[in-house]
Amino acid sequence: RVGYRSDIRPLFRDFDLETLQRLDGIDLNDVENVRANGEKLRERLNEGSLPYDACWSDELIDLFERWIDSGMEN
Repeated sequence: RVGYRSDIRPLFRDFDLETLQRLDGIDLNDVENVRANGEKLRERLNEGSLPYDACWSDELIDLFERWIDSGMEN
C-alpha cells in the first residue's frame, strides 16, 4: 500500500514544494490539493518537466503512479 505522507510527499524536495506552489498553485502539503492535481503531476513527471531541475527515476514515477492508481491514500 502506498501512502501520500509516508511514501510520496518525502520524494519532493523543499525546492519542489516552493516552486510548485508559486508557479502552478499546487500545495504539496495539502493532500486534497495533490489529489485534485494528481493527473497533472503524473503527466509532468512522465514528460520530465517535473521536478523542474531534474527528472525522477522510472522507479519513483512508478511509485507515484501506483499511489494514484490505488486510490491516492493519505
